[in-house]
Amino acid sequence: MAFKGCQHGIIGRLMTKRAEIFGAGICGLTTALALFKTGWSVTIADRASELSEAGAGIQLSPNAMRVLLSLGMRDALRPSASIPETVRVRRGDDGKLLSTVRLGEHAQQKYGAPYWVVHRADLQAALLEAVRSCGIDVRLGVDGNASQSVDADLTVLATGLHGGSAVSIDPDAPQPTPSGHRAWRAIVAMNKAPRELQDMVVTAWLLPGAHIVTYPVHAGRSLNVVVILPDNDRGKNWSEPRSAIDSHTKNLRLSDALQDVLFSLREWQTWSLWRRAPLNRWSDGTRLVIGDAAHPTLPFLAQGGAMAIEDAASLAHHLNQDEDVPTALRAFELARKYRTTRLQRAADENGRIFHMRGAMAAARDATLRFSPQALIERRFDWIYGYRPN
Repeated sequence: MAFKGCQHGIIGRLMTKRAEIFGAGICGLTTALALFKTGWSVTIADRASELSEAGAGIQLSPNAMRVLLSLGMRDALRPSASIPETVRVRRGDDGKLLSTVRLGEHAQQKYGAPYWVVHRADLQAALLEAVRSCGIDVRLGVDGNASQSVDADLTVLATGLHGGSAVSIDPDAPQPTPSGHRAWRAIVAMNKAPRELQDMVVTAWLLPGAHIVTYPVHAGRSLNVVVILPDNDRGKNWSEPRSAIDSHTKNLRLSDALQDVLFSLREWQTWSLWRRAPLNRWSDGTRLVIGDAAHPTLPFLAQGGAMAIEDAASLAHHLNQDEDVPTALRAFELARKYRTTRLQRAADENGRIFHMRGAMAAARDATLRFSPQALIERRFDWIYGYRPN
């Protein structure tokens, strides 16, 4: 579907500055669209010779969808999106329901934006088509350092956690450290998944020291499966193929439905999960780190991608407010650092809660089962109701 959202903003038509973005993932592409719509001339460079996104889903909560819709992405994403009715938390051993968070129409009404889930490849492809439809130059096979032009008013480094951009901005930047967990991801046709997993919901299945997340993608035609397991591997690859998960889950008691889907899959992509302490600074005047390069977030609140999408909108806002780029970047960093640091810590804490064992897990389960639904849902208001500035 052709993208029709390439109009500049009113203020943008009065000025043209040049931004160069390195990194053509979801963060870089969204940033390119956001800057273009405020009147910037934008180019994107990426080290890869061909853009491809590994097979995994991404949850686009209302705070992320609000940005994407403002960029004109509704028609491009809707054909491939699934709209879950709820998030459910269940025990992974027997499937017992612990809590429910309403999404669907409830999220739309409460937050003014929907909660969609899509395949990452579908999101990246839609963003790439939108960028190219706007005439934004995308250059592939370009080294990050070589791509930084002297005549650019702004260089945005959207290179991810292991791209080395943080150190280029601040030589004293803290180094990433392994979290002790590995994510396994796979896709299965929905009609081949156990019936208990075919509902239009996002489900988190809690286990001692591990958890599993399942949700529909490809407009409900496929089921995305993500398994978080303990692992001390220090590999940095985003996507490493593995053939089976059986031996890695042998010490876990799994419900019949989870056993059926996990042990039937023989094509997994995995990656080691890393964390990094907050950076002292994100910019050095006209260069800026953004997204995971600035604030990597573990996937225990499904907010890593959302934070990068929020960054794009916030950066465009501040550059539109102040024509002096260094001043705008300082304002952007100030606006974003508290929220992204809070999200990093909240995701860490959620992972700790998900992975509780023994008596602590029993207490957690009782708390979830007997807490009022409205009270549990209010815990997400600060995340889902946020409007970037």
